[in-house]
Amino acid sequence: MNLYPEEYLVIASKYLESNSVDFSGSKILITGASGFVGSWTIDLIRFYAKSKSQEVEIFGLSRDLKATSRKLGIENFEFLKWIEGGVDKIVELDFKFTHAIHAATPTTSETGAKDTQNVVFSAERGMDFLIEKAKINGNKPRILHTSSGAVYGKSQTASDTFVLVQDISNVQYDKDSRHFQYSISKNKAESKLNAATSEGWISGLNARLFAFYGHGLPTRSHYAIGNLVDQALNSRTLKLNGSGQAIRSYQSGNEMAALILYGLTSNLEGATHIGSNEGSTLKFWADLVGDVAGKEVELLAKFDDSSDRYVAGADERVPAYVEKLDSRKVLTDWLNLLKSS
Repeated sequence: MNLYPEEYLVIASKYLESNSVDFSGSKILITGASGFVGSWTIDLIRFYAKSKSQEVEIFGLSRDLKATSRKLGIENFEFLKWIEGGVDKIVELDFKFTHAIHAATPTTSETGAKDTQNVVFSAERGMDFLIEKAKINGNKPRILHTSSGAVYGKSQTASDTFVLVQDISNVQYDKDSRHFQYSISKNKAESKLNAATSEGWISGLNARLFAFYGHGLPTRSHYAIGNLVDQALNSRTLKLNGSGQAIRSYQSGNEMAALILYGLTSNLEGATHIGSNEGSTLKFWADLVGDVAGKEVELLAKFDDSSDRYVAGADERVPAYVEKLDSRKVLTDWLNLLKSS
């Protein structure tokens, strides 16, 4: 049984097939395997590999295997080999991986995002462990690091999207931002990956992830769209504290997973973007969620958020994802699932 809707997995699989993605004979290591990124990626690999009769071996890291089993479902859980623990367990693995996805950095309070030492260790030391293991294995594996648009800090351009900039070594970060340490650690992990690629130990790609929505995304964290969905389920009205003019673009989980797996199996090195480049105001998103849920939206306007933009610029090297899901459908399906769970 699939963790996520088969309709969504079929669409993502079409993208992989159209770009000749083949996992046959691959040995993939995934850190952060139980999170939003990891769970979507695992479900899609299993679904796609099974449909194409591709043999693939996957090893996952998880701090709590019982909780991971409950979350992923028995078929996804048994599809992988597992080791319980954090990224330090990488050094113990007797697994000569050909590919790795480093997605272990916590992004929610539940996974330890407020623990700065945990963030640093997972992102930076996790990258160190992967590279050290790659050097020991000596097979120049392909490593995709799920970085973030947060690495750009305040370097936004006038085009309202983040241009794919390779050099982020001198970016300044807001010390008052809740993303401060996260941004720094992602930046440093990127540098480690780039250095190991230049030295010839690995082939690395920093996939800078932006904002997502739909099945699997936490609804009680710092994600604006998740908070709106939570209000749609549990409050009389939906409230936006700001002016509602901040710009956000959201990409569905299946599209994200397909693009990650394309990037993992491609020859791209350096950095790429994963996220929608079609931005709309938070008021637009709130009105859409409210319309789907049949609830009113209150615009409190306690502050002006009109200068807040978080939209991925397109990477022209990556084939376009043609069969996108309609935003209303994603929100409707997501709300219906949460209501039934």
